[in-house]
Amino acid sequence: MTGITAVVGTAVAADAAAANVADGAVYVFADGADGTGAEVIVDYTDLEDVGAFLAAAFGDEAAGDEFIAVINDTVGGQSYAYYVDFDLGDGGAGAIDEDAITLLAVITEAGGDILVAGDIA
Repeated sequence: MTGITAVVGTAVAADAAAANVADGAVYVFADGADGTGAEVIVDYTDLEDVGAFLAAAFGDEAAGDEFIAVINDTVGGQSYAYYVDFDLGDGGAGAIDEDAITLLAVITEAGGDILVAGDIA
């Protein structure tokens, strides 16, 4: 994994409007069950489901964009970390879809807490 340069996380609120991608960033989504528009993640290990959630969250993704997405499952009490490489999406043609996403980790916080942007440092 190359190209990730962020040293702090960027918070993305539940039901946030589509944002612009910052290449190399780390995004922390407050709630995978309340994404941009009507997007909801039902299965955090289904990369097609996660791809739809992330594609809705960003409005300007383009060639060369790579980022980390940490998405909180507030119902399940876990957080999921994904590496996203736009160039790998759509079979290498470029997109945010299941081809662009790699599940890196499933994190269970003590006490069922969720991760916040301040936890990324």
